[in-house]
Amino acid sequence: DASGAVITYEGIQRDGTDYSSTVAPTKTGSYKVTVFKETDEWDYLGTSELFEITPADISKATVTLASALTYNGKTQEQGVSKVMVGKDVVLEAEYTVSDNSALDAGEYTMRLIAKDTGNYIGEAKKTFTIARKQITPVVTIDKDTFDYTGSEIKPVVTVMEGDTPLPAKDYTVVYADNKEPGTGKVTVKEAADGNYTFADITKTFTIKGEEKLTPTPTTVEKAQNPMTVKGKTVKLKPKAAKKKAKIKGKTAITVKNAKGKVTYKLVSVTNKKFKKCFKLSAKTGQITLKKKLKAGTYKLKIKVTAAGNETYEKAEKTVTVKVKVSKK
Repeated sequence: DASGAVITYEGIQRDGTDYSSTVAPTKTGSYKVTVFKETDEWDYLGTSELFEITPADISKATVTLASALTYNGKTQEQGVSKVMVGKDVVLEAEYTVSDNSALDAGEYTMRLIAKDTGNYIGEAKKTFTIARKQITPVVTIDKDTFDYTGSEIKPVVTVMEGDTPLPAKDYTVVYADNKEPGTGKVTVKEAADGNYTFADITKTFTIKGEEKLTPTPTTVEKAQNPMTVKGKTVKLKPKAAKKKAKIKGKTAITVKNAKGKVTYKLVSVTNKKFKKCFKLSAKTGQITLKKKLKAGTYKLKIKVTAAGNETYEKAEKTVTVKVKVSKK
C-alpha cells in the first residue's frame, strides 16, 4: 500500500546546480526518485529509480520577430519577440542571438544558439529583412541647354534626399535622345540593390544646332561586262542521240571575257514538245538528253548570265544552240 508515502527527488541539473525536492524537476539533468513510507510499527523504504530529463532540439523552433526594420543609415539589430518549440515557450535565458544586426537594406539570416546549461540544444535560423526606405528625391542637372557636338551629351546629375546627397550606389542614370539636336532626356532610377525605393524621375534638356549630315558615299559606276557568247551547232549520229547522252557546255556554247559567276538557263526549244527532251546544267551549261532523239534539227535558246563584280555590271545574253541528229 503506497498511500501516505513520501516521494523525494534529488539530482544534478544540466547547469551544475543540485536539486532536492518533493516536487518533480522540470529542468534537464540527472535525477533519482525515492518512495519512502513510515508506519507505527516500522519504517519502510520502498524503492529508488534513476531518470534523466534530456534537452529538446531548438533547431525546429518557431521564431517570431520583433518590430520590422527599415533602412535608416545606421546599423540596426533585429529583435526576437517569441520562440516556441512545440507548445513550449523558450525563455530568452535559454539561448543567445547572433548575426542579427546589419546596416544596408536586404535579407539576412540570424542564429539562435541554445546555451550549454539550458533545456535545449542545437541552433535555429531565422531570416529577417531590412526594408528599403521610401523617398522622393530631388533631381537637378547642371545645364538645361547644350550646343550640338555630334557626340552624346550627358548633363551632370545631382540627386538629393533632403539636404543630403544620395549615394551613387543607390541610383542609376539613363540618358536618351542625347546626341542629335532637339530634346534630350535623363532619367534617375532606383538601384535594384540600393537602400532606397522611389519612382523614376526624368529631366529634359535642349540640344541646339544643326545636325551634321553624314557625307553620302560616292557611287562608282560599273563598267559594261565584256562577256561574249556564241551558240554552236552540235551534230549527233543516231547512236549518240540516246537517252542520258551528254553534250559538254563548251561543245555547245563559247563564253569569253565573262566577269563574275556564269550561269545557264534553257529558255525554249523550237518545238515546245521537245523541251522535255533536254536538261541543262545551270552551273556548267552541259546538255543532257532525257529521251532518245529522232533524226532532225533541234534549236535550243539558252540564256547565259555573268553576275558581274565590284567593277563590272551584270550581263545577260541569249544564244541559239542547234542539235542536229542525222538519219544514219
